[in-house]
Amino acid sequence: MRSPPVQNSGPPGAAVIGRADARALLVCDGLGQVHQANKAWSHWFAPPGGPVPSLLEATLYAHAQDGVQQLLRALELGGGAVQDLQLPLRRHDGSVFMASVQCTRLQAGGQTWYTAWIGETAGPDDAPSRLPPWDGEPSLLHQLQVGIVLTGGGKILRANAKFAQIFEFADARAAVGRDTACLYEDAAEAERVGAELARTLAQEANYRGTWSARRQDGSRFMACGRASTVTLPDAGDATVWIIEDEAEIRDAEEIRKENESYSRMFQQSHIAISIYDPATDCYVDCNEAARKLYGFERAEDLRGRTVLSISAPMQERGPTEKILAAGRRNLNDTGRESPSFEWRHRRPDGTDWMAECRGTTFRYRGRTLIQFTLIDITAAKETQRQVKEMAVFLQTMIDRMPNAVFYKGPDTRLLGCNEAFERALGVQRADLVGKRVDELEQMPEALRAQLQAEDERVIAEAAHVQRETTFPFADGRTHQVLYSVSGFRQRDGSPGGLVGVIVDLEALKAAENALGVAQKEQAAMFEAAGVGIAFVRDGTMARCNRELESMFGYAPGELQGRPIGIWYGGDADHAAARLRLRQLIGAPRDSLHDQEFVRKDGARFWGRVTARYIHEDTSQGSVWFMEDVTEER
Repeated sequence: MRSPPVQNSGPPGAAVIGRADARALLVCDGLGQVHQANKAWSHWFAPPGGPVPSLLEATLYAHAQDGVQQLLRALELGGGAVQDLQLPLRRHDGSVFMASVQCTRLQAGGQTWYTAWIGETAGPDDAPSRLPPWDGEPSLLHQLQVGIVLTGGGKILRANAKFAQIFEFADARAAVGRDTACLYEDAAEAERVGAELARTLAQEANYRGTWSARRQDGSRFMACGRASTVTLPDAGDATVWIIEDEAEIRDAEEIRKENESYSRMFQQSHIAISIYDPATDCYVDCNEAARKLYGFERAEDLRGRTVLSISAPMQERGPTEKILAAGRRNLNDTGRESPSFEWRHRRPDGTDWMAECRGTTFRYRGRTLIQFTLIDITAAKETQRQVKEMAVFLQTMIDRMPNAVFYKGPDTRLLGCNEAFERALGVQRADLVGKRVDELEQMPEALRAQLQAEDERVIAEAAHVQRETTFPFADGRTHQVLYSVSGFRQRDGSPGGLVGVIVDLEALKAAENALGVAQKEQAAMFEAAGVGIAFVRDGTMARCNRELESMFGYAPGELQGRPIGIWYGGDADHAAARLRLRQLIGAPRDSLHDQEFVRKDGARFWGRVTARYIHEDTSQGSVWFMEDVTEER
């Protein structure tokens, strides 16, 4: 049970144990947990209704984390104590003042303890604003986890609650006035310790020793103590003791070893770990792997920093400050135990990095803390960005293809398609992605079953299928298409999926039909012409109509492939005919002349010839138009 505050009117020594002036006083542990603070400390540094800040919190100092580091360095140089360290501090209202800091750091009960007295330093034109003296500061000692007792004249003058607990007094007041012999198992032990204490103090040194002690219930235990002399203003010399139960020390040592083992695992882990206090919005610790990720030279550089101070100003979901505010509300409203998210950090050198953060809440000394494990996903996010850009590029490319294109995964489910596919089937890709072909209700059931079975086989065998078939389109008509699908494998040889193309053959078929009609019409015109017509290539008749064959007395098809020399009486005259042809026909003009020809039966007749030379990419030669003009001659 907590002892009541000790008043100024108490016995001598109270002014030594707890000073009752207007300075701010605080006791906290090495992790920054506040165990006691006087009214001056709360008045200066704690916002109304808010938490009392610790000595190790950056918000207490005008220079933030640098102020904390300055105090810690001063304690190192002073062997655990500073008497008058001048530091600019910040009140809860934001005003800054120069403070005189007196601080001690000691190890007790397996813990590190900080006790600080802070007074405002007045400038030449600035009288210090002091609070009325408070007489409750001695009660701070009752919060310490080591026994503290003041002795003089063989009596106990003052003790704290922990001392009473160790020796099993009802409370600290019950020990006051008792003979110091009650600290020992027997008179011999009291005499031995007294002699050692006298010799040590005579050498102006501090005593440290172990003795056999006895509790009020008669049980024996081993006590460990440290002592030094003090001079009381109104009571002469006295001795201040710090006393601990050796068994508690051993237990604390075991805990310390366990903590050291955990600390080694914590520090040596290849997984980056940081500890965050959501109540103060400050980090309290991190291991070496996290230090490297955050980009600090020392782990201490992270302690006391806020999340905002190590974050990039923008996250993927918006401004960092708004995301943080929403995250805190979510944590408070839902009590979510394990927050997990991606976060963009910024190192002291200005470089940004992305982390996958997974948090686990735990309780420590009355506080709820969050342990975050951090995985650097900067490279992975960059790869994802490049993959997304490539996917957009590929999608844009296939969207520009005129034919319908689609692709499926190894489970035969559609992964994507192009705009031509959407137009052909009259659907949106968002409605198709993730579906198998047998799930598309807009297609006939028999066709769905056929295509699904084919997809499974093509993917399993990495096969290729191509065929002409009919396919129902969005215009309500069944189109003639060229359907082609090709399966592919992944790098490990497993089925990867398929890519398909649907080519609409309607336009091509229409063109083919039109061409066939035109060819028939042209053939009819060719045969129905009233003059003989022949197409000659390299001096040979490639084609001629029936009128020309009749004019020369040949049966149908008999002139096909024959040299034009037979028009002049036989093959012997072929060379001469070729020569006359070159003389008469010259591109680009036409040749019009009358010439004597020879029929198959040897009869001669006169023909009027119009010949035109043709020079096209697809056909080279000459076209002859011939009439029998024998009667005119």
